[in-house]
Amino acid sequence: MGDPNRTAREVVELCNLSVWNERDFEMADELVADTLIRHEVGAGHALTREHVRKGIEDFLALFDTLRWDLNLVVAGDEGEITEIWNGGEKQGLWL
Repeated sequence: MGDPNRTAREVVELCNLSVWNERDFEMADELVADTLIRHEVGAGHALTREHVRKGIEDFLALFDTLRWDLNLVVAGDEGEITEIWNGGEKQGLWL
């Protein structure tokens, strides 16, 4: 479970800067909710925390280095990451 003293913005920033940029995969266990909804064009999928972590690890294993920069963070009051919206190159309507 996440730290209730962290703001939603801090959680999102930690996920991107620590988990993705520094490959601190254990931090993902702390920041991601038990179940996360991954939205994409035309669909939404429920993922477990373990699936999310494995997906991040597998993706980053494809690259020697990869860096994410946060240009915009939209965060509500939730202290764990419960939903993500991925803007792939699919055609269709967002749910």
